[in-house]
Amino acid sequence: MTEAITIKDVYEEIQKLKSAMITKEEFSRLVDTIEIISNPETMDQIKDSEHDIKSGKVKKVSSVNDLI
Repeated sequence: MTEAITIKDVYEEIQKLKSAMITKEEFSRLVDTIEIISNPETMDQIKDSEHDIKSGKVKKVSSVNDLI
């Protein structure tokens, strides 16, 4: 004879699945991150920017006019 499945059992299984799932936004961010770290040129630009920041090669921007 097979064991009966209760509503509680189904609910608990759904909760387990729900806790393992990610949102569309999280998935999109993950894909974006993978694309960035997979692109050597982009990674080089990030490294260069980090070096510039550490070296003090930055400019404070507080308005659109500061960019012009």
